[in-house]
Amino acid sequence: MTGYTFITLDVNVKAPLIAHLKDACGVEVDDKMTIADLQDAILEFEENNGLERPNELLPARLKTQDPIVPAMTSVKEDVYVPISQRPRKTVTVTNNLDSEATDEYFQINEYKVRIVFGEPVKIPDALINYIKSIKKTEYKQEKDTSITPVVRPCYAVSEVTGEES
Repeated sequence: MTGYTFITLDVNVKAPLIAHLKDACGVEVDDKMTIADLQDAILEFEENNGLERPNELLPARLKTQDPIVPAMTSVKEDVYVPISQRPRKTVTVTNNLDSEATDEYFQINEYKVRIVFGEPVKIPDALINYIKSIKKTEYKQEKDTSITPVVRPCYAVSEVTGEES
């Protein structure tokens, strides 16, 4: 928006704020509005039109006291670490399902692994949490013909002590 002039909002009378809202912003306001309401209306107009008010022209109640200093952050080149390259823990996984399966394939993103139930395996924490979160919902019919959901975990994961990488 070209041609817009920022006025000082720290005033003791409403007249300049009302005039600015009418002339520069094209907003009709009620004379009963407080100075703070008029200031907020001007700030809202500026924000809605992509205008950034300088800190020194803000009302005293909104001025920042401390100068804005950019945070010192280190820039990481690779934010995403593939699951296959994350630290692993040695665990054993047991099947809680009523099946005869002796192994199962699990996959998260690009990482997939075949786990033989009851045997130690080194896997990343993300996969351990995923396996722990897998649940099966079965429904049990009660004597009064209502149906009750029964949720139970599909796999039990236990950490093998003494080994961690």
